[in-house]
Amino acid sequence: MNKYADVLLDEVSGKMAKDHAIEIAKHHRIQASPGFHDAAVYVLEELKKIGLENAVIEKFPADGKTKYWTYDAIISWKVNSSEIRMVEPVDVLLGRYDELAMSLATHSKSADVIAEVVDVGSGVEDDNYKGKDVKGKMALVSGQARTNHLKAIEHGAIGTIHHPVWDRAAGYPDLVRYNGIWPRQDTREKTTFGFSISDRQYQKIKKLLDEGKTVKVDCKVDAELYNGFSEILTTVITGTEKPEEEIILIAHLCHPKSCNNDNASGSGVLIEIARSIRALIDAGKIDPPKRTIRFMWVPEINGTVAWMHGHQDKLSKIHVSINLDMVGEHPVTVGWPLNLVSAPDSTPSYLNPLLSNLLKEVADDRRGTAIEGWQYGLNYRVEGFAGGSDHLLFSDAAFGIPSVMFYNPDHFHHTSFDDVSRMDSTKMKKVGVVTGATALTIANTYHKTAIELASLTSTYGSRRIGETTIRVLNKLMVLEGSFIGNELSRRLGVTYLRGVKMLDEASTREVKAIESVMTLSADAPIKLERFKKEITDLAKSEKSKLRDVYEGLCKENNVKRMWKDRRKQVVEAQNLIPKRTFEGPARSLRPWHIKSEKDKKWLSEFNSKHNPHRNYFLRLGGAPHEIINFVDGKRSVYDIAIAVSTEYDDIEPEEVKRFLDICKSAEKVTYL
Repeated sequence: MNKYADVLLDEVSGKMAKDHAIEIAKHHRIQASPGFHDAAVYVLEELKKIGLENAVIEKFPADGKTKYWTYDAIISWKVNSSEIRMVEPVDVLLGRYDELAMSLATHSKSADVIAEVVDVGSGVEDDNYKGKDVKGKMALVSGQARTNHLKAIEHGAIGTIHHPVWDRAAGYPDLVRYNGIWPRQDTREKTTFGFSISDRQYQKIKKLLDEGKTVKVDCKVDAELYNGFSEILTTVITGTEKPEEEIILIAHLCHPKSCNNDNASGSGVLIEIARSIRALIDAGKIDPPKRTIRFMWVPEINGTVAWMHGHQDKLSKIHVSINLDMVGEHPVTVGWPLNLVSAPDSTPSYLNPLLSNLLKEVADDRRGTAIEGWQYGLNYRVEGFAGGSDHLLFSDAAFGIPSVMFYNPDHFHHTSFDDVSRMDSTKMKKVGVVTGATALTIANTYHKTAIELASLTSTYGSRRIGETTIRVLNKLMVLEGSFIGNELSRRLGVTYLRGVKMLDEASTREVKAIESVMTLSADAPIKLERFKKEITDLAKSEKSKLRDVYEGLCKENNVKRMWKDRRKQVVEAQNLIPKRTFEGPARSLRPWHIKSEKDKKWLSEFNSKHNPHRNYFLRLGGAPHEIINFVDGKRSVYDIAIAVSTEYDDIEPEEVKRFLDICKSAEKVTYL
């Protein structure tokens, strides 16, 4: 077993991590708000207790105007109180901030009104308001405030009431969903206020409206937007030999009061990792790290990009980042396995093999069972790269830092049901052990351990190359019997030629992954040649296997072989080379970036189709991020399609071109 995992299994306390999470969840931790500050102060004080005296809270403008590369600063917000009460035809309390902070949509402004309620369905499209008079009234909408609050206001509503969509409410009629208006600087003056209610409350209101009765609500809000600061809490265990080189361990501290797993769990585990490593060093059980380990508690995405922008001098010296985002989900009260969301193929490295191996070692170790925790093994999956959290920024092609995320799918995230009963101290302990062991292994790697790491990376890479071959062979075999004649010839040829390119891409990727070990040891290059040769030899062998099968299928079915794909769309894709038009990390395309409604619809369907985690409730995306990451001014559209197809599943060159054309219309890319 990894020596650091071995000692951390004895030291890390899942119970203490969970206790920290419970304390953090007591704060209404909305980004750039007083509640977030209070949570950050709690973490700061805990870090000081364990001897991390260098812990500091850094501040960055949250005024809606400051730019952090392509990102606009968020706007600060504070709330004192709120209440929404139905006053006609019956008197019923629907929500009170002091009772459930989530009942008020974040970024709401002050209000004191009595208004009629009008149900407008989702409230996202203009068609939802046809035949509906919402002027001066409260729009009753489903879905998220970010997408429908402003639309309702544009149609004359004075505010919004949000109820959960059915796939969130099914089986949980009293669940209330977290809603945030999140105004931009250009919409700051337009937005007003909103409330969140449960499906049970919605059904009562809907029944009254269906009966032809007038429903009125009394809305009281004491809250305001203001120009303040995003706060980032950071501390380091300084490296003894290469202090300028860093390993980043990060967790977002934000989200509403009572949100435990998201992400008080990750924040609590991060405190416990820091304590455990510090304790092991102080006890003489491990040596201090040779490289610096940095711990960060941030406002999700917005705080991270602000910190990165303010510390650009540090970014080139960061080896990896590990993001802890929802890592405490109980196997019974939540379900779903823990996910290790892998670093993307655009940043090939030793990180995925190392973490996968450590997970395997720790998952079923009985020492990983925590007080009050689940008594059995860890159910986990290693998944492909996806976005959705802070690791996305570090892994962006602007920086190329291999970055992963520990994340647990959770039906209750962003809802009032994300309570303490949903957390498991055993899962939190095991995540802490694996994360801490990974950080210490990288921080202390030298020439001997570098070779061990290269060997692990080579073995992992060989398996992935084999998996690529199996994918292509399966696609070839399925074609036989499904098509005949020229159509079979074309499809076999396209699949074969794509497969050859994918194996070339996989070989290049895995060689680069092995070479990444060189960043940890100057003595490694010569000794790594053998591992690299094994990868390239394997890829050649797999391509030969592929060719034999392809030629055999052509012969058996009496069809012509194809040695070059001359389709018009392929030739066009091969001759188009996209280039980014911006500096810093890419920001996901937002509706207001896209003018064409057809493009918006296509992009939505594309994102759903090429989502690596389609079997889960939350869609984090994958391929769209990687398309942009592979845009380097050198790869053609066709090359990018091959790279993304190798990483996920087949994506056609014309799909990549359409996606990049939309990016071009949004002035995100251009063609050379």
